[in-house]
Amino acid sequence: MQTPDMLKQPKRSVSVVLDLTLSPLTVTIETELDPLNADTSAEFRCRVTGSRPAPSLRWELPGWNASRLDSFAFVENSDNGGNDGNSTSSVLVLPLRTEDNFKNLTCVAENPLMPDQTWSQGLQLSIHHLPVVHLSLGNRLSENHIVEGRDVYFECSVQSHPPTSEVFWSVDGRELRSNASAGVVADEGFLVLRNISHRLSGLYACTAINQRGPASSNVINLAVKYAPRCVSSQPSTLVYTSLERAIEVICDVDAFPAAELNFQWTVRNSSMSQQPRTLNDFVINGSHSVLEYRASSYVERSTITCWANNSIGGMLGEPCSFNIEPKGVPPPLARCVVSNQVGAGGQPWQVFFHVKCTDERRMAEAEGETYLLQVFFAESRTLLLNTTSPIPSFHINNIPEGAECIAEISPINEQGRGDPLRLTIQNIPPPSRLLTSGASHLYLAAAHRYYSGFYLSEFREAKQFQEIGRMLLSDDLPEVDQATDHE
Repeated sequence: MQTPDMLKQPKRSVSVVLDLTLSPLTVTIETELDPLNADTSAEFRCRVTGSRPAPSLRWELPGWNASRLDSFAFVENSDNGGNDGNSTSSVLVLPLRTEDNFKNLTCVAENPLMPDQTWSQGLQLSIHHLPVVHLSLGNRLSENHIVEGRDVYFECSVQSHPPTSEVFWSVDGRELRSNASAGVVADEGFLVLRNISHRLSGLYACTAINQRGPASSNVINLAVKYAPRCVSSQPSTLVYTSLERAIEVICDVDAFPAAELNFQWTVRNSSMSQQPRTLNDFVINGSHSVLEYRASSYVERSTITCWANNSIGGMLGEPCSFNIEPKGVPPPLARCVVSNQVGAGGQPWQVFFHVKCTDERRMAEAEGETYLLQVFFAESRTLLLNTTSPIPSFHINNIPEGAECIAEISPINEQGRGDPLRLTIQNIPPPSRLLTSGASHLYLAAAHRYYSGFYLSEFREAKQFQEIGRMLLSDDLPEVDQATDHE
């Protein structure tokens, strides 16, 4: 109860300052980018209001180290007044990664005077990125053991935001589509190769496309293993020309793996009923084997067979087979040229003849041949000259004046003598004794102004050469070719 004396005393006042500790009222995350694109950076702002004292802010994102994430953030302001009360902001400039798509970015606020409490807000990142594509072989399939004839499965796994619009397959960079007749079934998520052939070996990949563009998977090198098959390009018939010289028989096969190939050679004489005989005189170089074979006689006709096998199996299809036959006697010569020249010294009409054969294609196949020249008098067939040469080139002299001779050139090899090429040669007397007005035929060959060396190339009607005959008797002789090609 107040007394009058108390009412007369002066009034006293006390001022109290309250320092309140307030928890945050709101935590918000804002960004201006929509959509977010991988391989770029985006700015995120975390704003906290109502906290007293000012809160500390940090960012969290799964897969990111906290200190690394903080290195991209900075505090924008701290405001203790304003219409919305206390506010603090943190700005995060975040590099956007494909692997962060659909992860939650979180801003965490802490009041330093309330250490046991946090306030946070999360934002799910929707990051647009190129498709992430991964290719794998189906279950129970090993990339190192794909064998021809089996079924092969591929699986194409795609992660894409936004969704893909197309997925396609390729081998060695070429698009691979479904082909029922070839056993190829291509779908967006899988590829099936039924009863696979080695021709489908190659580098396989799948490619997915979305709004950001195309992206390809890893590459799988499908190396289909298969048993050997004959691909030899050597002629199937080989000839031998000598019992001393071996012929080379080449066996080429196509196989994978080729480094593990084994070869086997056999020979069977076609004129006998004996069992094939194994041959061992061969070498192996990868998918290539070479056999050296010597015939046992000049009448031998045999069949040589080559097999190969690898870790996958034996020969597919027919083995490589070669028929071995004797070359036989050589064919006749052709393209033989005869020329004549006058010898130095002695009588001026003494003539030397030269015969040369120049069929290059024929000579390329003439290994082991020699050549026989026989010169006969035309009327009596008496032998005037008999000689051999390793090349088809001969020098002939001592043909009597006025004599007509037959020259026969025969090729010879170890199988015998081939048919001869025949040339008629005539050493014609000087023009003063050669021409007569009543001759029905004229034997004419090359002529020289002062000498009388001639060879006979062919028969011509005398009427066609009457004018030439008169020229031969005159001093005004034309130049006449001194060679004729006998084919």
